[in-house]
Amino acid sequence: MRFHYNERDIFQLFDVLGPVGRAICLRYYWTLDLVMPALFGFTLWLGIRMTSLRKWRWLALAAAGLDYAENISVTILLLNYPMHVPVLASVASAFTSCNGYFTQLR
Repeated sequence: MRFHYNERDIFQLFDVLGPVGRAICLRYYWTLDLVMPALFGFTLWLGIRMTSLRKWRWLALAAAGLDYAENISVTILLLNYPMHVPVLASVASAFTSCNGYFTQLR
């Protein structure tokens, strides 16, 4: 629930979650969070389409795409844990930050 984090933050979270918590996170990303971005993005796209702001409807699809990109990045980090991949942690954080920005526009 953060708009930005760094490598230390994400791996500290993974440490605290432990093996069971990390497994639950993976399950969440590939069950519920597989459907939710598409549902929210499509609903927002439909809502924007009906207004004078329809030229901005691409923002809904961009937000959903960024959410999926974040999920994939974090999944790769979880699957590689305890190995640290600093660049991917930064990329995941960037996706989170961009998605948070688009979410605020909603």
